[in-house]
Amino acid sequence: MSLLSATRDANNGTWYVLQYATDFRPRSGTGIRPWMSPVIDGSLFHDDSRHVLELLPKKPAVEREPWPGLAVDIDGRVYRVDAENGRVLVQCGGHTRELVCESGALGAAAGLALDRRGLLYIADPPAHRVLVVNPDDGSLAGVLAGGLDEPVDVAAAPDGRVFVADRRGGRIVAFNSRFDRVGAFAPTDADGVIVTPRPIAVMVDEDGAVLVADGNFPRLLRFAPAGTRLGDAEPEAVLQAISPPRPVIDALERAYGKTMPRFLAGSCGPCRPDRDGGERLAEVHRALRLIRLKLGHAYPACGTFVSAALDGGAPGTSWHHIVIDADVPEGTWIKVQTVSADNPELLNVPAALPSVAEHDNLLELAGPTFVPFEEASCSSAPRMPDTVPDRLVFSPPGRYLRVRVTLGSDGEATPSLRAIRVFYPRASYLDLLPRVFRRDPESAFFLEHFLALFEHVFTGVEDRYERFTRELNPGAAPLDVLNWLGGLVDLCFDPSWPIERRRALVLAAMELFALRGTPRGL
Repeated sequence: MSLLSATRDANNGTWYVLQYATDFRPRSGTGIRPWMSPVIDGSLFHDDSRHVLELLPKKPAVEREPWPGLAVDIDGRVYRVDAENGRVLVQCGGHTRELVCESGALGAAAGLALDRRGLLYIADPPAHRVLVVNPDDGSLAGVLAGGLDEPVDVAAAPDGRVFVADRRGGRIVAFNSRFDRVGAFAPTDADGVIVTPRPIAVMVDEDGAVLVADGNFPRLLRFAPAGTRLGDAEPEAVLQAISPPRPVIDALERAYGKTMPRFLAGSCGPCRPDRDGGERLAEVHRALRLIRLKLGHAYPACGTFVSAALDGGAPGTSWHHIVIDADVPEGTWIKVQTVSADNPELLNVPAALPSVAEHDNLLELAGPTFVPFEEASCSSAPRMPDTVPDRLVFSPPGRYLRVRVTLGSDGEATPSLRAIRVFYPRASYLDLLPRVFRRDPESAFFLEHFLALFEHVFTGVEDRYERFTRELNPGAAPLDVLNWLGGLVDLCFDPSWPIERRRALVLAAMELFALRGTPRGL
């Protein structure tokens, strides 16, 4: 965990930040007491590549099936597989025809792809191969074979390599532009969720990475072309990076007879790829799959994480508030609770942490129902929407604080927790009022939390003022502000000058200008 002790807000408060893998993973070793180690159950995992805590996906009850193949040429022609008979149809303008291959060559088509040479790749699972066809006349240009069990999708990279998703074989097989097999790898994840790979779609990302969709996994798997694992990717994030997506949407509509695609101006005709044809074909191929892709996903009802005890530094520390940085999709929720004590030994066993106050529960994203700390469970999931990511700590004063986070789901998605910030000590506007306002404990409790609404807003404003003041100090200003300050005093920096020299000049600017035109200055 990170304690930013040198960083203070406008109320002279500081905070802990839980955001790194070490903040969420249990510790072991000599001298590590139970309260010094985080606790995480088997339903959660921390994704190091994306820096988020999420529910661990599990195999769904029904494996996702690959979609019928669909490909769009750069001249506007649409190729799609008829799911009823496994034949390839070509749509150009208002006409649809069957792509007739050589007699007996094609069994039943699955995935489709086009390369920059204009060749059409047709995955043929019954025949355990991929046909390479000239789409103008249906003639056979080549065959990708050799150890393929069930090729269901194929992707052509701009550099000429071709990747085939072999579902039954549980691997991605790579071929070169001469149709020779050059390698294969098993698309597995880093956490061991995918025991038996079932690739159902393959595509090439803009940086050349191979993206693989598994029928039992909720995210895209990323690999280097040689098979080195690069981490996972969210399908929505990859799709949003594609610009423009409109030609792909048009092509999908065109495939089902709605509108004419607007991929490139011009009439349908023989493929004549321009210089970036390979990149554009790979981009459209990727977008077509992402728009239609329904990945296999199933998540547990909930998972729980308990932080190591945070040390406030002094007995009776009044912990202030907690800020949650998280994505909470529809159908998911996050519940954050706290418990405190001056003696950390009381916080040793997370499952039996005491309920030390009626208002132990701190925060529920997606629901306002308050429950005691030890009663948090999947059955007590929030019931009403609430997206407030910032709440006061209701636990009583204590030097040590433990935070328990419960991530819940309806099984269709997972919340993604990026960071937890725990602020202390408490800044209470009640301390500014006469003691008579604290005479009745219940009234004082209500008034303190009511005034916290204003404290939260005003502290944010005060923090902005302090940050602005700090940035005006040449000794601490960032580079862009430092350059602006130099402009105010008519200084022009050489681009090669380091920031330390620029700071020194701005700090000495008034003295230097006072010497201009004087004997000392000369």
